[in-house]
Amino acid sequence: MTTLPVSVIRIVCVAGALLMGACVSAAPRFPASVSAALSDSDMRRMETEHLSLYYPEGRRDEAVRIASRLEGCAAALQQKTHIQSGFSRQRMTIVVPELPFNNAFVASPSFGREGYSVIPTHNTFDFSAELGLPADPSYIGCHEIVHYVHGHQVAGLWRWVAAVFGPVINPQDGVDAWIFEGLATYYESQLQPQTGRQAWPVWRGMFHAGVAEDRLGGGDLSTYKRASQWSNHYQVGSFFIEFLVERYGEDKLWRLLDVQGHSIFYIFGVGERFRSVYGRSLSTLIDEFADWAAKNFPARARPDGQRQVRY
Repeated sequence: MTTLPVSVIRIVCVAGALLMGACVSAAPRFPASVSAALSDSDMRRMETEHLSLYYPEGRRDEAVRIASRLEGCAAALQQKTHIQSGFSRQRMTIVVPELPFNNAFVASPSFGREGYSVIPTHNTFDFSAELGLPADPSYIGCHEIVHYVHGHQVAGLWRWVAAVFGPVINPQDGVDAWIFEGLATYYESQLQPQTGRQAWPVWRGMFHAGVAEDRLGGGDLSTYKRASQWSNHYQVGSFFIEFLVERYGEDKLWRLLDVQGHSIFYIFGVGERFRSVYGRSLSTLIDEFADWAAKNFPARARPDGQRQVRY
């Protein structure tokens, strides 16, 4: 069997990535409602050490309050990261449109798109109260800052490609959704004590009652598993991250993202990257997590007179 040199493999990877980036069709940068809100407002920019925040004219006081909290979240997270490059330290672009959006999101840098986050000025209380958060963009935005820092953990080959051609490929796109959302959900409470989902009794109670009663497995982390009304990759993912930090320490999480950020074949071998960092396969870690959940969230006996009529 003939083996291709590593240099040839890298050239093929880069060529393929550039071709994929070239083939991506042009699409609107923002959802239509966000674009309309930005068009209707005169936007201003405020810069801090870690942020470039765009906000509607006349909302400077609110923008200062939002920037202050998000700056604190960003600074705390970047102290934890292993990848410390100019790219990972770029200011984060935060757009605060004047509209009730009941959502917030981050677009990570990839396929020719620069990274940015949208955090609207208005969210309804019943949207945020389920999550243990005030209906306040500064509190909601801290979750998005975690995504932003995570998405900028890019190094090695793909960082070199980005420096020459722009953000074509992001190796962090190779991890499962539960890592993205579990990490951000876990840290929204760690960075803002006594708020956020991991600190919220409803979040923990629903995990106990609706998810952890049966022994957990790898499928329970899937985006497509709907045992949790908030989606398993958010809820079970956040508790898996909590378990990993409690059992193995916080630094290994960021070491894992470091290894992923250096990966050439970033879609493949994610489980082996867990082994390289934790010394255990992902399946073994999930088994340990299931034991941890059974101990910390034990099944409770059904009261006398109740019976299960549907599962």
